Amino acid sequence: MDVRNLALLVGETNLSWRERRYLRFAEQFERKFINQGYYERRTFEQTLDIAWDVISILPEDELTNVPPDISKRYYRRSIFESIKDVGA
Repeated sequence: MDVRNLALLVGETNLSWRERRYLRFAEQFERKFINQGYYERRTFEQTLDIAWDVISILPEDELTNVPPDISKRYYRRSIFESIKDVGA
């Protein structure tokens, strides 16, 4: 089941911290990365910066296909690092 459907079914507050981060990732991936405006002209570097902003929403341990030296250099610690399960 898709995490978006799960959030609709049980409510976002009932998702685990990891599921909430995947939900945020999906939202931001579409909003910031995919939905480039027709007249928006991004450089390759700007596109990579946006990609790392969005990828950094995911827990770093999920980036299993990213070489550790690349992850260490570009992964951005985010406020999501502080999300904990309430009552778990």
